[in-house]
Amino acid sequence: MIKIANSFFLVLCGFCIGSACHAETEKWQLVKEEAGIKIYKYNSADAEIVKAKGTVRIKSPISAVEKIINDIEYRHKWIPYLERSQLIQRKSEVESVEYSLFSAPWPVSDRDFLYSLERIEDQAMSKVYRMKSVSSQRMPEIKSAIRAELYESVYTITEIEDGNTQVELSFHADLKGWIPNWISNVIQRAVPYKTLFNLRNELNKRNNP
Repeated sequence: MIKIANSFFLVLCGFCIGSACHAETEKWQLVKEEAGIKIYKYNSADAEIVKAKGTVRIKSPISAVEKIINDIEYRHKWIPYLERSQLIQRKSEVESVEYSLFSAPWPVSDRDFLYSLERIEDQAMSKVYRMKSVSSQRMPEIKSAIRAELYESVYTITEIEDGNTQVELSFHADLKGWIPNWISNVIQRAVPYKTLFNLRNELNKRNNP
C-alpha cells in the first residue's frame, strides 16, 4: 500500500512539474531574432517591468565561456555601459558579493548594483550563475549614482556538440530614479542582446587572434 501511495505521489509531482514547466514556456514570447541571438520577454499581468532573456550559440568550449564570465576585471570590455566591477566579499567557493557601476548618457544618472553572484549548478557540461541585489555596509550608496535593484539575472551555459556552448542570459531589474517603466522595458530587452552579442565577439577574438 505504501509503495502504491509513493508511486502515485511521484506521478502527481511529475504531472505538476510538467504542467508548471509548460506554463512557464508559454509565458516566454519571442520578440527579436537577429545575428543568431533570440530575445524573449516574460509575459506577466502583474509585472510593470518586464523580464527578458536571450540565447546564443558560441563557438567556444564551456571552459572558455566560464572563464570570461568569471573575469571580473575584464567584464567592462564586453558588458554594455559597464565602467567597472569589483569583488566586495568572497562568501564561499560558489558565492560572492560584487559591485558594478554603469555609465549613462546625460542627463540620466549613472546606475550601480550591489549583488550576490552564486553558482547554483556546476556540472561538467552545464553551469548556472544567479545574481540578485543585496545590501551591505561594505559598499554604501554613492551620491554620483542611483542604486538600482537587480531582481534576478541568470547565466545558463551549456556545452553542446563540437565544442560549441549555448549561453542563455535572463535579466530583470528596476533601474529606479525617474526613468518611466516603458523606457526600462526597452532597456530590459536590450541588455541580454547587447551582452550576448559582445560576449560572442570577445570569445571569437580570443579564438582567432
